[in-house]
Amino acid sequence: MAKSKERSRTPRQRRRFRARSTRKWLRIRKKRPEARCHYCQQIMQGQGTRQKTSDHIVPRSMWFGTTAGDRLANRVDACWSCNQKKANTMPTCGCKKCYKATQYYRRWQKRWIAFMDGLDDVA
Repeated sequence: MAKSKERSRTPRQRRRFRARSTRKWLRIRKKRPEARCHYCQQIMQGQGTRQKTSDHIVPRSMWFGTTAGDRLANRVDACWSCNQKKANTMPTCGCKKCYKATQYYRRWQKRWIAFMDGLDDVA
């Protein structure tokens, strides 16, 4: 069975991928100085509860330590308070972007579990 691309990456390659993804996300955010929170739709500004943050639609902890969760399609702008409320859960807003990200996660999860089951059979 062929190795998964995620499993074949070294820890250094994973860190570099995350850094590139983050830099790209920051460049995109600079072009939108007056961004709105994805969840409450209020304009984010300054410090405090309306501070602009980057939220992963499907939390990174659910991706089993791989870099698959760092895709740009898995990120949205969110104010600090909404980001804290969502915490480590799946989104419930039902918008198209969240739906697509969760569907991608479910397909990826099935492939990951099948891959890990294949490794158990070999051992």
